[in-house]
Amino acid sequence: MDLTGGESWTCAIMNNLVILVIMSGDRKYKGDSGSAGDELMVNVSELEETGTVIDKAVREGYFTLADALSAYRLSEIEYVAYLLLKNKGKFEIANKEKQIVGAIFYLVEAFLAPSASFGSSGKQVMKELETIVHSSPLRDGDLFVA
Repeated sequence: MDLTGGESWTCAIMNNLVILVIMSGDRKYKGDSGSAGDELMVNVSELEETGTVIDKAVREGYFTLADALSAYRLSEIEYVAYLLLKNKGKFEIANKEKQIVGAIFYLVEAFLAPSASFGSSGKQVMKELETIVHSSPLRDGDLFVA
């Protein structure tokens, strides 16, 4: 592919994954504020971008969640924030009781691997949170998808 015809591009290599983004300089792909790609990314935060990449890497089996968080330098609490933002629409239609159980679910998911190194008190808290999430009568299948 010839990249000298007015295109701008960015290439990132991270843990053997190559990400190449090409923005065309062709006027037909330009909008008021630049390329179509620029316009699509205007309202996407860095947290959302990174969280989406992590989700895809885990879903496609390239990494475990813990390894992906480490590779992409995202903390567990940032990942929980990403999951809450990603599922904002689902949370807005759920009642407050289901929202709290959903939020605890995402917290448990994000901290499951690191909790293996917690002290006894931390492990007890994680066990209680898992019990709440997995046995709650408020459990909502739509909210419990990371």
